[in-house]
Amino acid sequence: MPRRGQGWQQRERIAQTAARIMFDQGVRDFQLAKQKAALQLGIARNSSNMPRNREIEEALREYQRLFHAPRQREALVAQRQAALAAMELLADFQPRLTGPVLRGSATPHSPVTLLLSADAPEQVAMRLMDTRVNYQESERQLRLEGRAQGFACYRFDLGEITVEAIVLGPESYRQSPPASPVDGRPAERAGPTQLARLLAAEAPAEPLPALGSGPRR
Repeated sequence: MPRRGQGWQQRERIAQTAARIMFDQGVRDFQLAKQKAALQLGIARNSSNMPRNREIEEALREYQRLFHAPRQREALVAQRQAALAAMELLADFQPRLTGPVLRGSATPHSPVTLLLSADAPEQVAMRLMDTRVNYQESERQLRLEGRAQGFACYRFDLGEITVEAIVLGPESYRQSPPASPVDGRPAERAGPTQLARLLAAEAPAEPLPALGSGPRR
């Protein structure tokens, strides 16, 4: 087997260090994690050996598997259960789970990310107020149809887990899913039925099931 060159080894080191930073520090932004990793390793931040986001996610999965499997597994189950509870709370807005909690690469710091459909964001705010859920309002940038757009985001806690509910208008909701920050492809989404199946299929002796390729509901 041919030996890997120095450039490839450096790329691998950056990916592994960035993965640890994302897990330990709760960094969500891949670019920021790369920059922090390069600084820590004494590598130029504009190095041509910077790994792709997917390489960092793969390194993160491996880091979790090797060093934090029980903790990550427990946290992921709790996050998916919180996601299901939040989806029931916001059922009127066609909630879809997306992001690391769905992909199985979430860290204990990762929030549950839901996409909602509403004519106006205030409808979601009213629902949260009616159920006496304290929330914070902000804006999240998503990439839809090739361009970045800002959407209202409501953050609230279910127990120790943070949920961020991003409100899309009906037309935006019906478009192709937002681009994944991992690879730029349409992000995976799952409704309550599919998420419930993931949780039901979880067995104590086995890893949590990966997102399946069956039809979404």
